[in-house]
Amino acid sequence: MQVINKKIIVIFICISIFVFGLFKLFNKEKIELDNVILDINNSKDNLAIYVEDNKGNYVEYENNNFPKNGYVFNKELSGCIDTYGNDVKDILNFEEGIGVSINTNKTLYCYLYFDEKENIGNICSEKTMQECMNSNKKNITTIANLNADQAGLYRYQGTRDEVNNNYICFGTNDKEQCLNDTEHYMYRILGIKDNGQIKLIKNTPIKEGNTTNFLWYNDSQVKTIWGDSDLFKRLNGTHSTLSNIFINSTEYSYLKDSTWLNRIADSDWYQGFIRGGILNGKTAYEVYQMENGDADTTYTDLVGEITKSVTERFSLLKNAKIGLMYMTDYNYALQKDGYNCYGAGLKCSQNWLHIFGTLKTYEHIITAYGYYNGSFQRLAIYYNWSTDNDGYFMDRGNDAWLNRPVFFLVSTINLTGIGTIDNPYIIN
Repeated sequence: MQVINKKIIVIFICISIFVFGLFKLFNKEKIELDNVILDINNSKDNLAIYVEDNKGNYVEYENNNFPKNGYVFNKELSGCIDTYGNDVKDILNFEEGIGVSINTNKTLYCYLYFDEKENIGNICSEKTMQECMNSNKKNITTIANLNADQAGLYRYQGTRDEVNNNYICFGTNDKEQCLNDTEHYMYRILGIKDNGQIKLIKNTPIKEGNTTNFLWYNDSQVKTIWGDSDLFKRLNGTHSTLSNIFINSTEYSYLKDSTWLNRIADSDWYQGFIRGGILNGKTAYEVYQMENGDADTTYTDLVGEITKSVTERFSLLKNAKIGLMYMTDYNYALQKDGYNCYGAGLKCSQNWLHIFGTLKTYEHIITAYGYYNGSFQRLAIYYNWSTDNDGYFMDRGNDAWLNRPVFFLVSTINLTGIGTIDNPYIIN
């Protein structure tokens, strides 16, 4: 019985080796790059990859993975050679929109070159953002997903899959430190002003210890105005009784360094004043006008015993370093025509700014919400808007939700890197 078992084991091992050999022989390894699929039937040791750096030089790509977002295949420089160093034809087959296939054997050596995609870093090179916008605005605004002036910004627009080239480190200019602690250092670019100021939003929600949800106002009073709210004071490091959760906090100690704090510009934060029903049928641009006090809000008021129609413009203004995203930021992040993400039927959950759907929670935005306090009473300031887990705008009152700080960088900075998740922009 023991002898039979040994024979079975030997046979099983031989069959396994044979099957594995057939598998390796007839199955190519597929590796997906940006718009490139490599079909390789030999060892990757016979393959060299070179990528362009921000100075136009090619350096060997030494990472374990292949370069993905941010690079395009250079078919003119790429090729294969045999053991004698002779070029071998018809090994690399490139088809636009599909990619490159490599049909090699163990005697060939192939080399692939990838160019950096157009990005802020290589367009602006060593110029400040202000100088670059003055001389290269057209080139900057042709970058994929960074679209023409939309409501005050050249904005990154698209779905989560489409917008993958706007990652930026803030708080460190050490790329490895940023990648090893994305919770604290990784941000995203919302857009760029004409004057070169870049608008950033934190990539993940802010936290204090294990806490990630924070109230707008921490007592029973209702105070919508951004500058009066506890959340504003805690983010801007000016609260007298509650702990600070961004500027002057222990979690984000780099903001105690004047170098980084001074890279945040003081900005005017318009809060708007928008009640729910008025959003029906509004375009994203009309919402933008209401937020900035450039459009009328009409409501019914009771003056004595006379019902009167009242038209006003609202814009609650505060000058400070730190804000939150606007309703406008969220609307225009989706796509070029700027959907209004109020109500059902829109694909707002695919908005690249909406990243919390699986958490089943909400996120504060800065825009103020108003409601009628009685049938014929004056429009009352109540609370702020939020985005829900399905990607739509909701009025949720003074509840504890997620928060991502938003701020503008000063225009005197310049950038290196290509803006991808593994090679983010670095501020110099």
